Amino acid sequence: MNSTGPIKTLQINLNRSATATESALNLAIELEISLIAVQEPWVYPDPDNNYLNTRSVIYQGYIQLLPNHGILRPRTMFYIARSISQFINISEDSPDDPDCLIIDINQGSKIQIINLYNKDDLNSQAIKTLNRGLLPNPLYKDSIVLGDLNIHHPWWDPLHKESQGAQDLLEWISDNNLILLNNPGEGTFYRSNMEHPSVIDLTLITPLLENRISDWQTIQDLGSDHFGIIFNITTINSRNTTNNSTFTRFNTKLADWELFKKTLIYKIAILVKSTSLADLAVLYKQAILEGPNAGISTQKMDIIAEALTNAIIETCTISIPRATVTEKSKL
Repeated sequence: MNSTGPIKTLQINLNRSATATESALNLAIELEISLIAVQEPWVYPDPDNNYLNTRSVIYQGYIQLLPNHGILRPRTMFYIARSISQFINISEDSPDDPDCLIIDINQGSKIQIINLYNKDDLNSQAIKTLNRGLLPNPLYKDSIVLGDLNIHHPWWDPLHKESQGAQDLLEWISDNNLILLNNPGEGTFYRSNMEHPSVIDLTLITPLLENRISDWQTIQDLGSDHFGIIFNITTINSRNTTNNSTFTRFNTKLADWELFKKTLIYKIAILVKSTSLADLAVLYKQAILEGPNAGISTQKMDIIAEALTNAIIETCTISIPRATVTEKSKL
């Protein structure tokens, strides 16, 4: 596992299965995966029947990072390849919560990964992890939010009914201009009693990471009822980068333009509500009339332009299939 190349990452809910854990670790060795973000890990209790010093399956070449969970059963964890372990630590921002674990990757610049299992509090307070560990807190500028969010919404899961709390999550995603890496409708969870796989395992990134995350894909048959999700993280120190990770191309011939229109209107409406986008027309008119003397902040205009660009890119991701780029494709 090369410590100077992109960090190959696997995220998966292992359904508290030791067999699924072994399967995921074997796959990680085979594919040279350096970082595994786990939800619902298999762990064993201490002799005193608590989880204060618990561990999961021990595997040569990996260390384990568990959340600040006290005596409660941890429902998130990371496996980190020893070859990159010197660059990764549990973040100071990581809460005292068994269902939320935040790590920092410090390889040239900091990238923060938030690993979430969205369920009720283990103390039976019926407060979801999203509401206690994610939505109220500020997001670091270079962040990856991933995990089993247990929420359906037509944006990523068009075949299932929208979940309670989905709108709160959607507004938070829009407020932070996050980019969803999932392909809408591509299942991540399936049981035999279900008609269709559902999409509840999500990967979200902040805009500054868009060109540094690549090759997102799902993988089945790991012994869990959740599919694995694999992607690459290119750090500042990574040497093995590819042109394919730089640009997202869309096949406009297969676009659903009606969905594009509706989605873009919705996203613009949220931006107007949550940012200074409503001032754009006033600023533009002022710039035309007064020119350089208008005194408009370039930084403010850049923020508005970036917000609009992200809204358009997210809309394209939802309504237009990605183009398949091969070595013979014309650039």
